[in-house]
Amino acid sequence: MPMQSSTKQRLRKEFSMATYKGHSLGDYLYTIKRFGTTDSFTTQLGEREHRHSKARVPRTNMQDTTKQLAQIERREAKVCELRERVESTYPAPGRSTLQQETQLACISLEQHHSIAATSKKRLDIPTWLREHRTDPALTDFLSKLKVHILARLTGNKTIVDDPKSVPATELQGIVIKNDRLYSHQIMQVNYTTYDLRRDQDIIHVGTDRRDIMMLADNDNPLAHPFWYARVLGIYHADVIDVRGQNSARIVPSKRMDFLFVRWLGEDSEWKSGWKERRLDQVGFVPGDLPGAFGFVDPADVLRACHLIPAFGDEEQRTKELLGYSRIARGDKDPEEDWQRFFVNRFVDRDMFMRYFGGGVGHTFSTPANNSIAFSSDSDAQQSMAPNAETEEREAGNPGTQSVEEEIEENNSDDYDSDCSVTDIYAQL
Repeated sequence: MPMQSSTKQRLRKEFSMATYKGHSLGDYLYTIKRFGTTDSFTTQLGEREHRHSKARVPRTNMQDTTKQLAQIERREAKVCELRERVESTYPAPGRSTLQQETQLACISLEQHHSIAATSKKRLDIPTWLREHRTDPALTDFLSKLKVHILARLTGNKTIVDDPKSVPATELQGIVIKNDRLYSHQIMQVNYTTYDLRRDQDIIHVGTDRRDIMMLADNDNPLAHPFWYARVLGIYHADVIDVRGQNSARIVPSKRMDFLFVRWLGEDSEWKSGWKERRLDQVGFVPGDLPGAFGFVDPADVLRACHLIPAFGDEEQRTKELLGYSRIARGDKDPEEDWQRFFVNRFVDRDMFMRYFGGGVGHTFSTPANNSIAFSSDSDAQQSMAPNAETEEREAGNPGTQSVEEEIEENNSDDYDSDCSVTDIYAQL
């Protein structure tokens, strides 16, 4: 007698309008615009908490399980509390700078960024500049810094584009207390994701997590919407503004945070975007141009970005962009740079939506375009000064545009708005 097959066919499920989900489809668009994506108010987070309780069940004897589970949970909570007390009272010796500063990661979500308040690592500006007087990255470092500080104090950021137009008396009125900078390794940046959540990036000097992106301050609606830079230093200084004052002693100092960066510019000959099916390509601004290095207000940082070296280029690395520089390149390879980098717009869902457009948690200044055209001449490179306003200053800031206006503005022809997200993935 032949054996009967145990394989069962799936039951055919017919579509039925008698279910609630079918009737609620028409309300999804309005609900997402008003409250955010369904991930923001799903019950999935609470349901997943059951996994923790179920994982503790094998540690019981299956008798009076509820009481035993409660006792296990209390013991675990008590152990965690004791561990935190011990670590705060007796810190482990030899703890790295990264471990020390990442303890400050629990910052308020309403803050845009956080830099440690410590003043342990001091830099005497005259001594530091004298020690690195041959480093091309620090050319006109102090004058650029004072112009940056003056631009932030006066609210006139256009002077960064033309620092020679600033009177010397104005710069003399900007005093850095004790001629000291205070260096930091880490900065935390909070940002609003496309689905109206708060997330955080860590900028760590000297590691691969040191590249940032900002909204571009361009009047051209077809220009690339973002600027990119590599953070070479995170500093704060006590600044005294004595312009129009008789004595610096009667003016209180003010702490100001700033980033020392090396700018990256778009390749004018490289075509990229959704229609071209290629990632954007950037490269370091040549060191002999005035806009190669500069300063950025941490409040203007949008978030960290992921730059991929262009390994496939015939000339992958070059010495022509900048001379020997330990400040710009570090101690491992102070002589060469990567010729080009690809900007990874697929690093996560939030980054993808910043380029694709339509994220309900994003406020856009200009719609992203299909092609990149950035001139490599001196005037264009100087225009890359840090004048961009940050996308968000506080949590939950909806911006000045409505959601409908933002989506309509970013669905331009250059952005290939007729393509769906699925179509784009299929093309790539």
